Amino acid sequence: MKLNDEELDERFVTEISMIIEREIAKEKKISLAKAKEDFESSKTYSYLCSDDPFI
Repeated sequence: MKLNDEELDERFVTEISMIIEREIAKEKKISLAKAKEDFESSKTYSYLCSDDPFI
């Protein structure tokens, strides 16, 4: 199955987010759920999910 650009972008964000969340949890010694919550409230996550090509 070939993915379109939107699906590829969504998959990229999901995969990168999971990697970053694991690293945050490991570095801060917190739960993965807390790391996910922290990351999803960050500017970095906001930029990652943005459709703005200038970010």
